[in-house]
Amino acid sequence: MKIPKQFNIMGQTIYIEFNNEYCHKNECFGSYIASENKIILSDKHKPNNNRWVKYNKDIVDQVFLHELIHCIYWHLGRKDLFENEELIDSQSGLLLQVFKTSKY
Repeated sequence: MKIPKQFNIMGQTIYIEFNNEYCHKNECFGSYIASENKIILSDKHKPNNNRWVKYNKDIVDQVFLHELIHCIYWHLGRKDLFENEELIDSQSGLLLQVFKTSKY
């Protein structure tokens, strides 16, 4: 799956940034920052604070979809769904499966 550099949703441009230091510091794989119209992703991690190690591509893709769904619920005004990590994680996993197994 190809992760975009930006996309538009409801008249807003959302930017995608890879920032491993941010994610390492905040102990996350990714984050949607609504106030900045930004999805931050990590494609590497630093186990035991040693050298950087790349994540499996499927992990990065699933995290992007996870943060995208957060973004969608935010723009729909659905705070109840925006904060539902279990639902969002399930949906992003299902979407990843669809994209990975689609035949063209």
